[in-house]
Amino acid sequence: MKGKLMRKVEMRGWFFVQPGVHKRKPNGILGLLCRLHFPGLVMHAGVLEPAYTWDHYMASPDATDREGRNFNTKARRVVGELWDFYRCEEGYEARANELAHQACYKLVKDMHYEARIQAVVVYCAEYEKRSVKKPAARDIFLTRDQYLRVPPNWCANKAECWSMMVDKWISEDWARQHALCRERRLMMPGPAHHQGSLSLGEYKNTWSESHPGQSCNDFTAYAMSHMGRAKSDVAYNPAAPPEAYTNPSIHARINAYTEVGRALHGETWDPTTAPLSGEAIMRAGQGKKHGRYLIANSLVDTASTPGLSQLRASTTDSTPPIRLRPETSVASVHQRQVSLDLVAVL
Repeated sequence: MKGKLMRKVEMRGWFFVQPGVHKRKPNGILGLLCRLHFPGLVMHAGVLEPAYTWDHYMASPDATDREGRNFNTKARRVVGELWDFYRCEEGYEARANELAHQACYKLVKDMHYEARIQAVVVYCAEYEKRSVKKPAARDIFLTRDQYLRVPPNWCANKAECWSMMVDKWISEDWARQHALCRERRLMMPGPAHHQGSLSLGEYKNTWSESHPGQSCNDFTAYAMSHMGRAKSDVAYNPAAPPEAYTNPSIHARINAYTEVGRALHGETWDPTTAPLSGEAIMRAGQGKKHGRYLIANSLVDTASTPGLSQLRASTTDSTPPIRLRPETSVASVHQRQVSLDLVAVL
């Protein structure tokens, strides 16, 4: 038996139908495979550069393995080898492969982000004999020669590729961008959420198992995931103040979604019992910004959710207008100003 029997149930979530011989999560396996099959330097769009994106994997040809398999590209190999660890419920294969490809876009970016941090951790441990945790390593910078001594395992035999990655990190442009992102990070009033390694769908299931007899739909799962852990005594309360959430923007987003939902579906519409309204989410959040919906991003049914251009075409005097996405709070406005000041100074 290969492993868990699963199927794709959301646009960005997996549903396990039957347990298997291991407990690894699909995205964890995909991340390992992205490292294992890292192409190194790839000619993409006329430029020879490290495989920084999933598009580079799609542009990199595959090689025949010991089992005689050839997937044509490194991207197809990564997704193809996922099914060495799982079985997919019949009829969901195409959708599951689509989800795997979507996940890999972020996994490859995360892989490169972690590479520099891990290099700092390893260098400090091996050459300076001191332990440095990842949060501190983010703001420690090595010299070019120091970085070159500690390539990750997935880039150990790709010296030229690792050298180009290091050259990027020691450039002035990268330093400016790092400083800007650091300021944004410092402005965050709290953690992004309390899901831990759980997807939002898994958070919902865990909360339901830990609170038998209590209801939890997609909306309340989203709200509670920004209030406390799934196994805690957290419960959604529509009267909760902004301070009850990890970030005040969640309170603003929930209120905006509720107001637009009632304008669309009637004053008796209750978000805690009704299915997620894709149209309300789009209208309340000015569409899908930066690839994410206003709330419950991984649980929104994209197939039935209209696009922003469709909403604009169908908007009349009797329909709720398309709103600007709610600001986080005064802090978010200050954060934006800090960012602009940094750009001006740097």
